[in-house]
Amino acid sequence: MFLKTHGAQPWGNRISGLTKRTLDVFFPDGIATEVACELESHVQCTTDMLSFKGYVHRWLAQTTQMAPFIYPTIAPVLRSSAAGMARACQADGTCGFRWNRNGYDGNPGAGQQMNALGALLALLLFEDQQFVKGPLTNQTGGTSVGNPDAGGDTSATPGSEVVPITGADRAGAGILTTFMLISLLAAVVWMGSGANEGPEWVDERGLAMEGGATGEGGHGAFGQQQHHHGHGHGVGHGGAGEGKMLMTQTSTRAVGTGT
Repeated sequence: MFLKTHGAQPWGNRISGLTKRTLDVFFPDGIATEVACELESHVQCTTDMLSFKGYVHRWLAQTTQMAPFIYPTIAPVLRSSAAGMARACQADGTCGFRWNRNGYDGNPGAGQQMNALGALLALLLFEDQQFVKGPLTNQTGGTSVGNPDAGGDTSATPGSEVVPITGADRAGAGILTTFMLISLLAAVVWMGSGANEGPEWVDERGLAMEGGATGEGGHGAFGQQQHHHGHGHGVGHGGAGEGKMLMTQTSTRAVGTGT
């Protein structure tokens, strides 16, 4: 917004306030510190947090490009922080995480190397005052010409030429589309009709038999039917009582009363 408003004072004040607060919190004594997890006694940073120092260095350096008036505030702090980073690295390029210990802390890693690289890249903007200026645009002297093809050469890639669509192409596409739609509709109707399911059995399916006995004697006759529901009745002599039996494919239950 500072650039969009051509350096309006309210946005300049906001940049100054945010910059001051950032430097006060994250650069105590002029050296980058991850205050959320870089404790005095130990480091409890997550993997991502180990690389945040390098990001902050780069962002602050780019801020001086967009708002050059803040350069005198940011540049000295980034230089002193980069010096602390250099002291935290060994001769072979392995860098530690803590930059305020005046030496290598024995805590290397990918994030630590990214931090060191970010701090060094940020210094490239400060070699000379002229490097602080931001990149040119089409309104500030930029000479690059836009190219919607991004410099691509279709003739260099076999098969990349666009062939005009013919009537046969349209007919073939229509036939395939129609076939796919009919197949999809048939599948939906078939699945919804229940034709893909087996015979609908009642709860007590298979062989069912009911029998009852009353009277006195020692023999009885039973009848049975082998359908979804089968019933049989019989009369026998074997005592004073009556009973009822129901047999299914899965269970046999008998309920009776008698004496």
